[in-house]
Amino acid sequence: MVLCIFSIVLSSSDVDAFANPPTNRCPLFGDNTRSATGTKDKGCPCRRIHCSCSFTSLTAVYGVNDMAASAKKIYDAAAVAPEGHFVVLLAHNGPTGLGSRIDDICGRDWVPGGGDHGDPDLELAISDLQRETRVSIPLVVFGHMHKSLAYGRGVRKMIAFGANQTIYLNGAVVPRVKYAQPSSSTIPIDEQNQLEGSGVTVPTLRAFTVVDLV
Repeated sequence: MVLCIFSIVLSSSDVDAFANPPTNRCPLFGDNTRSATGTKDKGCPCRRIHCSCSFTSLTAVYGVNDMAASAKKIYDAAAVAPEGHFVVLLAHNGPTGLGSRIDDICGRDWVPGGGDHGDPDLELAISDLQRETRVSIPLVVFGHMHKSLAYGRGVRKMIAFGANQTIYLNGAVVPRVKYAQPSSSTIPIDEQNQLEGSGVTVPTLRAFTVVDLV
């Protein structure tokens, strides 16, 4: 088995637009990047990027300027898998092409009408690998798209099946650690944080995703 781990890389123009939005609208999601008071709006999915310029070195570090180049890096990393091995792709987000309903594995649940929030470079890389090589990709694992939908509208589909018997698995169960009932309902959050730092053992429930490839 070969495990390929990669990161999605934004173009230099995307980085500039995210770090220093020319308007009060997010260039990707169209949400407000600043509130009426001038502070960063917590409602935008890109809020962490708006609040940081840490992405400005991505192009220099990875040498990628667009989605096609990013797809090629994923392709090249997986294509060198030794003969007889299969490849498991581990990504931050899943690929496009797995549905656009709000409860689909990569569906947008925070905007009316949903939409496909997958990464197109990952879809392109997988498609090219399956078409041009003999590399077997039985599993693509990712997170980012939380299981609990926005505004309390239920839960997301966490598994999907694609071409060539590829399984797509989303492991984004958030929060991963919960205080076991009934203690969590009786301990205020500030006291929970104090307990964590004090060394006192507090019962917790932890979410794990286990995959058994046979």
